[in-house]
Amino acid sequence: MRAFFSQEFMPSIHYSSFDAGQALRSPDDAADPMLAGFLDQTRNVLVGVRASIDRALEEGWSMVLEGVHLVPGMLSLEYADALVVHYVLTIEDESGDVALAVDEVIELVLAAATERLERV
Repeated sequence: MRAFFSQEFMPSIHYSSFDAGQALRSPDDAADPMLAGFLDQTRNVLVGVRASIDRALEEGWSMVLEGVHLVPGMLSLEYADALVVHYVLTIEDESGDVALAVDEVIELVLAAATERLERV
């Protein structure tokens, strides 16, 4: 998105997620400038995410989206022809097997998909 939108037009996307508060026009007005900047980034990024989902539905693609800006609750789950699942993967023990945690998430998503298909 940085390549398409100037810093003047969409300042928050030109900063890292951790520094997005620096892009606020009035950072002193925000209780938590870092959070406010991040949420501004998120709203901007979700426009493109929604467009990607719409195109995937139109063309019959399956896809997985991941990223720090995919905040559960900020993206609608209401797509008539799609199964949209939000999850946050937390690895508490970094010495553990990350693949096992990912496998658990995949199992949850497959269970949700199976349940939805059984209702159709």
